[in-house]
Amino acid sequence: MTEWLRLVLCRLYRHKPVEVERVFVGEIVISRQACCRCGRRLRELAEYQ
Repeated sequence: MTEWLRLVLCRLYRHKPVEVERVFVGEIVISRQACCRCGRRLRELAEYQ
């Protein structure tokens, strides 16, 4: 399967986000999420502890 087709299919069937890394910046935690199937970065969440 080509990379392009996999990205399109993955978008159609909804990405499955997994947490990639957590970064602590003082009081703020930034968690980056990417799709476990196609590896596309989905979102970065910043939370206050």
